[in-house]
Amino acid sequence: VDTVGRAAIVPSNDLDMDEIGLPEAQAWETYTPFVVRRLVRQGVAGPRAADLVERRDPAARKALVDEMDERPVTAVRAPTLHRYGVMGFRPKLVKGNALKLPPAVYKGFGADNDGDQMNWHVPVSQAEVDDIYERMLPSRNLLAVKNFKVHQLPTNEFAAGIYRATSDKSDRPVRTFATYQDLLKAWKSGKISHSDRVNVLE
Repeated sequence: VDTVGRAAIVPSNDLDMDEIGLPEAQAWETYTPFVVRRLVRQGVAGPRAADLVERRDPAARKALVDEMDERPVTAVRAPTLHRYGVMGFRPKLVKGNALKLPPAVYKGFGADNDGDQMNWHVPVSQAEVDDIYERMLPSRNLLAVKNFKVHQLPTNEFAAGIYRATSDKSDRPVRTFATYQDLLKAWKSGKISHSDRVNVLE
């Protein structure tokens, strides 16, 4: 129970197929035993290590990030009806309270964005860690066992989003920018949308 977290899922295009975004507050809870152990192995006394974790000290945060780099998680969406309902991921810290998933893995989980929740589990033993890296990452499960076709693909609203982002159908005139950086600034400030046609001179 101490190494299990639960949160509603949201998509994130910033994540690699094998990555998952853990809400920082819950990541602290599920990784605390491993962070304390890492600090103790670095020479910090046990009570002092626990206090550093409790206070979210920078030294403890570095130990958390280092531990997450080495210790993946398994994500589970109940009910688990087939092997793709449980998959392994390399965790990353994210802000907020939602569990962030790469869109490509939604199909395997049978998930969508209407409030679905998922659990993640932090493995305890090295054998579990090795099993996740060797067998459970999405990139190691690209082909569906039922037909040996690629099934880790964007679907539903993700496919619609890709269509809209790449479509040249727009009622707004073409916007011209001197550089790619100018284009990015306009995008980040909300002056252009994903469906606007643009021309970059440089």
